[in-house]
Amino acid sequence: NESADRNKVCTVKYISSTENGDERRFFYTFDVNGRIERVDLNVEKSGIYNTYTYEANRLLLRNDKGSEIKYDMDKNYRLVSWGFQTLIYDGDNYLTRINKTHLSYSKLHYKTGNLVKLEDVLLDWTGDSTIVTTDFEYNNKPAQTLAGFGNPLREVFNFETALLSFMGKASINQFIKKTVKTDNTADVVTTFIYEEDEQGNIGKITQAKTGGKTTVYAIGYQCQ
Repeated sequence: NESADRNKVCTVKYISSTENGDERRFFYTFDVNGRIERVDLNVEKSGIYNTYTYEANRLLLRNDKGSEIKYDMDKNYRLVSWGFQTLIYDGDNYLTRINKTHLSYSKLHYKTGNLVKLEDVLLDWTGDSTIVTTDFEYNNKPAQTLAGFGNPLREVFNFETALLSFMGKASINQFIKKTVKTDNTADVVTTFIYEEDEQGNIGKITQAKTGGKTTVYAIGYQCQ
């Protein structure tokens, strides 16, 4: 029955991404602490994968070719730097600033537990700035943890979704719309529509960009 189904404990097994008929599938393995341990591309336990190793003050990302990236963590196990980027958090554990280079940085603004605005600031040699603003909107449903998918920070860092859970406090509601505003150009709007399965888990996310591409994410679960 439905109430029994909703009492099951479910973890993400895979997330597929389909765009213009082209599908890619990512299979997830988690450790005993619920952290992503391995991600395989297209085939479970395939030869194309990333692994994640958690140490006291850093996270190591390795791929099947032996390449490695090191991400520095603070004592609260939050991501604080990699490469030239530095992440800064406020006293409430929200990511509020990303320093990229001496000429560019981002500011993040929150309201009622949700990330509502991102300001990307680019300075020129005279000190003048160009700002690209992204506004985020939500519905009143609680957000679900989907290996980084559905997290508005994925629109800020669109590379390693597995790292998003180490970037401070997450938005509490379901993220449904992103509007990018730049001087002298039309706003670019992206919407997100969610569909739930019989257990109440998000089984599908449709992401559509105005005048652009539509991407469909399907989430498969292992429930017990």
